[in-house]
Amino acid sequence: MEKTKLLIRTEGHVKMGMGNIYRDIRLAKKIQELYNPEIRFVIEPISVIGIKKILDAGFKVDLIDYNNNFNQYIKYIKKMKPDIVINDILNLEEYYMKELIKLNLLTVNFEDKEISTTREYADIVFNSIYEDKNTYVNYYYGPTYAPIRDSFKNIKDKRINKECKTFLLAFGGSDPSGFTLKVSKILDKIPDINATIFIGPSFSSHQQFYDLLRDLDKDKFTIRYDVAYNPEDFKDVDIAIASGGNTSYELAAAGIPTILLSQNQLEEERTPIFEKYGALINAGNGNKLSDGELIKNIKKLMGDYKLREKMSKNGMKTVDGYGLDRIVKIIFDGLEAKKKSLNK
Repeated sequence: MEKTKLLIRTEGHVKMGMGNIYRDIRLAKKIQELYNPEIRFVIEPISVIGIKKILDAGFKVDLIDYNNNFNQYIKYIKKMKPDIVINDILNLEEYYMKELIKLNLLTVNFEDKEISTTREYADIVFNSIYEDKNTYVNYYYGPTYAPIRDSFKNIKDKRINKECKTFLLAFGGSDPSGFTLKVSKILDKIPDINATIFIGPSFSSHQQFYDLLRDLDKDKFTIRYDVAYNPEDFKDVDIAIASGGNTSYELAAAGIPTILLSQNQLEEERTPIFEKYGALINAGNGNKLSDGELIKNIKKLMGDYKLREKMSKNGMKTVDGYGLDRIVKIIFDGLEAKKKSLNK
């Protein structure tokens, strides 16, 4: 029996961040573990760091120099003849999706936007943020489908300390706005605390950060590079300050009270959706946020034990860590249904 062929089209670089790449690697590993199909990634050469991450994870990568010509992808897909195409692209092309329909394969899209012009052409759509107002039949939304690591399953309730001593800073794979520097300077002024700073693989402010470290209290900060987040990294954290990517789901699953700073308009639009679950404080656009406002948010959370306790419980209730299992089951159930409909 021939192996199922699965193709993942994705992107990830300094400018747009690395969230799609991390999500797709986790998805590919889970699919490989459960179904062992032939998996290939297809990506543009601009995603240099993303390509390295995929290769390091042990998957095959094919490069397509897109150059605004979607037919390059269609030609590649026709040649490969996959059973499943997964698209994890921020601005997916409508015409490309219309062409995929003609190939009689299962099309799965991951989205992070409220409105999409390509949603109706996919067999299955996952969006861990926005509800579809038109109740699209095969549209799965919300934190139930947050694709985080298996290590975030079945975590014991987080112990919330009366006093806040330990902070975590996590601003994604690239931190394009330089929030790592901004927040480190502020925490340096708060006495009797310590902070772990996670630096991503495509972090773009290395020199400025090294220069800043000379002026910071070295006993207060621990720097960790290119870490795949796990609950062990979060267990002693009292408060996290982060940006609004997939990390917000991991922090919620681990029960960490979090202050979220948006890096861009997309994050600014979607953070209030997650805020309604009660697991974080939305500090708004971090590029416009004054130091005074951020300090006020930090001190408010430090001084409110009951609020931190409530945020922790809400986060763990909202994200249970089984999102990947649900996603993969839906995809392969969809493949079986697709095969049956084609064989009628």
